[in-house]
Amino acid sequence: MFWIIPLAGILNLLLGTVILLRNPKNPLHYYFFVFVTSTFVSIGIDFVFRFFPTLFVLQSAYAFAVLIPLTLFLWILQFCNISFSRISTWKKILLFFPTICLFVLCYMDGLVVKKVFSLTILGYRGELGPFFIFYSLYYVIYIGIAFFFLFNEYKNNNDSTRKIQIGFVTTGILLYSISATTLCLIFPNYFGIFDFTLLDAPSLFFFIVLTFYAILKLHLFNVKIIATELLVFILLLFLFIQIAASSGLQERLLGSVLLILTTIVGIFLIKSVIKEVAQREKIEKIAKDLELANDHLRELDKQKSDFVSIASHQLRTPLTAITGYSSMLLEGSYGKLTKKSIVIVDRIYESSRRLVGTVEDFLNISHIEQGKMSYVFTTVEMQGILRGLIEEFTPQARTKKIEFHFVDDGYDTYNVTADTNKIRQVFSNLIDNAIKYSREDSEIHISLTKDFGTQKTRISVRDAGIGLSQETISNLFQKFSRAKDVRKIYTEGSGIGLYIAQEMIKAHHGRIWVESEGEGKGATFFVELMSEE
Repeated sequence: MFWIIPLAGILNLLLGTVILLRNPKNPLHYYFFVFVTSTFVSIGIDFVFRFFPTLFVLQSAYAFAVLIPLTLFLWILQFCNISFSRISTWKKILLFFPTICLFVLCYMDGLVVKKVFSLTILGYRGELGPFFIFYSLYYVIYIGIAFFFLFNEYKNNNDSTRKIQIGFVTTGILLYSISATTLCLIFPNYFGIFDFTLLDAPSLFFFIVLTFYAILKLHLFNVKIIATELLVFILLLFLFIQIAASSGLQERLLGSVLLILTTIVGIFLIKSVIKEVAQREKIEKIAKDLELANDHLRELDKQKSDFVSIASHQLRTPLTAITGYSSMLLEGSYGKLTKKSIVIVDRIYESSRRLVGTVEDFLNISHIEQGKMSYVFTTVEMQGILRGLIEEFTPQARTKKIEFHFVDDGYDTYNVTADTNKIRQVFSNLIDNAIKYSREDSEIHISLTKDFGTQKTRISVRDAGIGLSQETISNLFQKFSRAKDVRKIYTEGSGIGLYIAQEMIKAHHGRIWVESEGEGKGATFFVELMSEE
């Protein structure tokens, strides 16, 4: 079982060396190497003690083991993002002074350890000195302070990955402290059992394994590069040992050639892995930046929707008053107007009416985006809705000498489950657009059909307008999207009416789309809704 001691030391040193070479200027890597080196030295002295079981070597083993809690604590400070250089001088003295004193006391005869009687498999038979209790307290205090810093780091950190890292490191130190305290402090001091005292430094193997697992799973020290370097380093070490152990010149030459080739291949392999990791980290950073940007954009979009909602509510009240009073003036409610006044008031009325419609559209968009659009579904008879709208828009159509043609396929009723006001708004928008964008002295065809096979009612509105290209059709139902050259015909459109119509029809579990043979050939808008029996 004694092979566990040197094996643990070699593994610790290999991992610490590879991590240091990865980034020597990184304090986290540097202090980890210092800590691992202190464990390696302590394990090395334990190994020497197996062959030279003298009191001086045992005193050296205890003395250098004092460095382990100190170097571990220094690494914990870096792990918790506490720079050693920023610690005040008196705190540094307070940190190092007990270590120096205890290191010196270990070499004073009879204070920490008195005698060595014989060796055991993983320990020795001996007698402890009166200061061994202070030696034990030193270990407990330094490890306890390390736990305190780790606990604070865990409590004050919101990153889930970081918390898992802290959990692995804490677990490793906990296992080490339980093992070392029990086997090397409590058993010898209180029960006179020295059989496992040489396991103090090797018991750090628990900590090393769990830290390496944190490296492997959570990229604490960039695992892929470290694993590659460690593999190449181990291969070169074994080849070097093989060359040293070779007896013949031919074997040594062959081993040397193999060592050189492995070194060259290893260098290229490490470089390629470093390049791959750098590219991956760059991609991960870009992805993270994009995610943050998307979150920011979503927040801005929400703020925009809230602003539009508030602004629309504030604008709607005075605009409604302007529209109402101008309408009453035109109707003569406040006395007869002159012809010149009628023209001016009529312009006020039309402008305010259009602005009320625009404000209502923006308010609808805000409600849709915030998921606050409410619907009251009832049975709606579509033939009556369409005939009513045709009658309502006929005066507007006559100003452009446009005629309506309405046809259905002869059924008595065309009932659908819908919100009456929302459906009226959808078809008002389609008919209004058909009038605006149709040329003068033309026709608008509106048809109503019912398919009992699919249980769908279809309404179409065909105009004689500017027509649509396929490119325009693909973007027409997006916010603020308008057909090409429409501004030459009608300059005041906002490009949001069809977007609102589409969202409303979606809420009805229906479908809206447009077809056109091309620019200059008009367009037909279709709406499908589920029929009632």
